[in-house]
Amino acid sequence: MGGQEQEGVRPEGHFQGIFDVYKRYDYLVVAAPVYAFGFPATVKNVMDRFFVNLDPL
Repeated sequence: MGGQEQEGVRPEGHFQGIFDVYKRYDYLVVAAPVYAFGFPATVKNVMDRFFVNLDPL
């Protein structure tokens, strides 16, 4: 990884794996800073895509 895309692996595939795991659980506790400038782009991308998919109770 390290900022480079792997041959034949799309970034959406990484997120789909995380989302599949999330759907198996009843509860998920997430603590994420509102402003974090030190995160790599990959982490920011996953957070941006993941939080919009959370279902309210």
